[in-house]
Amino acid sequence: MHRSKLWIPAAWIPAVALLVLATGLLASVTQAQQARALGRTQVLVDAAWLGANLTRPDLRVLDLSGTREVYGRGHLPGAAYASITTDLVDPTHPIRGMAPNRDQFQALMRRLGIGNSDSVVLYDEGRSLQAARAFWIFKLYRHERVAVLDGGAGRWAAEGRPLVTETPAVAPSAYVAGERDASIEATAEYIRARLGKVFLLDSRNPREYAGLDVRAARGGHIPGAVNVEWTLATNPDGTFKAAADLRALYGRAGVPRDREIIVYCQTGVRAAHSWFVLKYLLGYPQVRNYDGSWEEWGNRPDLPVQR
Repeated sequence: MHRSKLWIPAAWIPAVALLVLATGLLASVTQAQQARALGRTQVLVDAAWLGANLTRPDLRVLDLSGTREVYGRGHLPGAAYASITTDLVDPTHPIRGMAPNRDQFQALMRRLGIGNSDSVVLYDEGRSLQAARAFWIFKLYRHERVAVLDGGAGRWAAEGRPLVTETPAVAPSAYVAGERDASIEATAEYIRARLGKVFLLDSRNPREYAGLDVRAARGGHIPGAVNVEWTLATNPDGTFKAAADLRALYGRAGVPRDREIIVYCQTGVRAAHSWFVLKYLLGYPQVRNYDGSWEEWGNRPDLPVQR
């Protein structure tokens, strides 16, 4: 049987060639995007998603549970361990609990075998407190694909998913940390120069805020700060509350979307959790974490305090 040939006018050939090239490029981009476990805007994953993607070669899971002993008793398959108090911290800084510097963060990523293009899922055993702190540090050094496991190890186990005790072997990476993103952190000097202009959110418990539970030389709060305890953003099972409930929570406290917000606590850990909720779950455009928090402010007599 005679097979007919497709005839293309000569004038069309350049356009057809461009179309074929563009289609090929689009397919390549799509395949590259599909090859990444996490999308650029995906910051919260559930246990079902992680279970389905756990064996992907570009996915790294990091356990931020309170102690290595907790990790040793059982963790997610393939998860490495890091502590926010001994690993993701700058031990040379005079203020307790400050985030690691660029070199320290880079060295940790290399030791954990995390690559620049890897998707990283963070979790802990509780309400994602340590995971959110680690998330802030990853973003501080501009790691692109990082997410928090909603509900952490507790939710994972509650769904009948496996926990293991083996520590995975990892090959060191050649990770290169990005330059520190100053737009998501605040200093004491930055805040003092803007008192009355920025919106200050205190994520500690009400007794700390009122100066009744004193954890520094002085008790109280930064003048003008509003108190919304970080735990109010989570459900009893450790998952984050629905967006509508979170909007209502911060709306009742008068947290505005059209002003710069600076969150603080005692050492920038609880504040990082509130920062994550405001910036990534609710989309507030200008949110900073004051890393020094009350550990610095409450111990500096030159800074004002309100009770």
